[in-house]
Amino acid sequence: MAPRHGHGQDVVDENGIRQVAGCLPIDVVSKRFLLVTSSSHPDVWVIPKGGWEKDETQKQAAMRETWEEAGVKGVINKHLGVFTEKSKHGVKAHHWIYEMEIKEVTKKFPEQKKRARRWFTYDEAMVVVKAHYIKDAISMSSLSPLVHSGDEEKKKKKKKKEGEDDKEKKKEKKKNKKKDSEEDDDDEEEDKKKKKKNKKKDSDEEENDEDDKEEKKKKKGKKKDSDKDEEGSEEDKKKKKKKNKKKGSEEDEDEDKKMKKKGSEDDEEKKEKKKKKDKKKYSEDEGIEINSESEAIK
Repeated sequence: MAPRHGHGQDVVDENGIRQVAGCLPIDVVSKRFLLVTSSSHPDVWVIPKGGWEKDETQKQAAMRETWEEAGVKGVINKHLGVFTEKSKHGVKAHHWIYEMEIKEVTKKFPEQKKRARRWFTYDEAMVVVKAHYIKDAISMSSLSPLVHSGDEEKKKKKKKKEGEDDKEKKKEKKKNKKKDSEEDDDDEEEDKKKKKKNKKKDSDEEENDEDDKEEKKKKKGKKKDSDKDEEGSEEDKKKKKKKNKKKGSEEDEDEDKKMKKKGSEDDEEKKEKKKKKDKKKYSEDEGIEINSESEAIK
């Protein structure tokens, strides 16, 4: 990083006011500032700063001036603001001041013979620094109790908000839990109803199965009875047939007997008639013979 000299390239605004860039170097470990003395007033403590030139940005100008005047290299953390330097005649310059976290402090630097450098706490810096715009910048730095107070306030607000959010979350969680519980109860009730319904359905199916079994059993019994009836009927038929056959046989025998008896009676009658006839004939023959004899006697 090469040092620059003169103000020929300095940036000015539309009103012709000079634009200055600088850094407030901070050691974050020891929580101290590194200040330097003014080149024109050795008893005045200031921050490293200088003219912002046309071929660089405000940050580049601030980092270059900090190395040239304080021998410090680091990282810019934040822009503290644009601060106005006033004189008896009005606005002298606008200062673009940045907070720098120190990474390296070199032993040799371009203006080491012109300036002294020294570490200061926040309170010490606020005492030794006379320029109001630099005090304003220091009061807005990360080492400022005002900022920390603001930070504390912010933290409190944040904590309060987080607490409210947690409370709201817990409330929401409780609400959701209750809702889930109610849904679970509803689901459980639904499951119970479903289970009961299924149980009833199973019971009905079992009853239907039992009825079907009973019906099948009855049908089987009926069929069996029917088979028995058929068997009995068949047996009855056979018996009846046998009986009828026997009856027919008996009737035939009776008929034969009757026929025989009748034939016998007819034969007897014929015999009797013949006998009577023969007897009559014989009687008539006898009569003839008697008559013949009588005639002979005469």
